Amino acid sequence: NTRIGLKTTPWTGGDVFTVVTQSQVDDTARTLANMGLRQRWKINPEWSADAGLERGKTLSGQDAAPLNANIPFASGTGASGDFTAASVGTTWQPAKWLWNMRLEYRDSATDNRWNMLSSFQTELGSDLGLLAGLQVLDTRSVTGLHTLSSNLRLGAAWRPTHSQWIILDRLDFIRDIKTGSPQGTGSIRIINNMNANY
Repeated sequence: NTRIGLKTTPWTGGDVFTVVTQSQVDDTARTLANMGLRQRWKINPEWSADAGLERGKTLSGQDAAPLNANIPFASGTGASGDFTAASVGTTWQPAKWLWNMRLEYRDSATDNRWNMLSSFQTELGSDLGLLAGLQVLDTRSVTGLHTLSSNLRLGAAWRPTHSQWIILDRLDFIRDIKTGSPQGTGSIRIINNMNANY
């Protein structure tokens, strides 16, 4: 793989980037290109917003096959993997509070995806930090398969200044639903991870 790119900040809060990748596997060559633009705005001391647009396209070698059919290419997947993606987000950060929300959309020849992410975190004093987050991913493929995945996460970090203990805990409530095929499935998982360090 050979990759060359450029990233620049032509104005305040703006990022423009482009990457061209040449991939060679045995006697098969592929050339991929990505281009994107991200812009951030500082509305006031507490509020900020951002938006982004990205396009990925396979320029040549669209019929190239991966070495292992069960493992897709690391970047680009031929013409079917060409995509256009857009995102908007906002952040609110007064003092020790932080809330953000992001909405992303990705359109490709194989599927359309919506992704919504939101999180909230704060510090209660100097010892305890709390986090709550939600992610919802909606994917609709051209084959008719519809996947809806959601993850509600709650977390706490207890790091007392005058103690040798540190306790981190994260609780995830995950739900996945797949429809549009004869084997429609659904699952619910509740996962708790705790790390106590002395």
